[in-house]
Amino acid sequence: MIEPGPVLDAARRRAEALVNKDVDTLLTLLHRNFLYVNASGEVLDREQYLNAYVRSEHVRWTSQVLTEPRLAEGGATVILTGLVHDVARFGDHALDETFRTTLTWVDSGNGWQCLGGNTMHLG
Repeated sequence: MIEPGPVLDAARRRAEALVNKDVDTLLTLLHRNFLYVNASGEVLDREQYLNAYVRSEHVRWTSQVLTEPRLAEGGATVILTGLVHDVARFGDHALDETFRTTLTWVDSGNGWQCLGGNTMHLG
């Protein structure tokens, strides 16, 4: 059984890096083959994700908080799901909403890396 602490810590560091626009930290936490499906159904690879949510000067995260985490282990892979409360600004659009998120984390040998993620609207 995998200890959930390191995976939850990596997930929290990923959220902090998003808020702080810390591309270097995200490059270490997001697997090189990372894929993300956002709540609008768009599929983004790692570079597209970083460009859309971190590098863009039109996007500013205030906070991203994960609650109600649940983990499923499968060897060196962990599925983490929970609720994520996002507070951000996309250009003139303010976002303050809670979503369901699922993140797949793999033990890369150099720590936990997020291989994929999905965010969806509740309800």
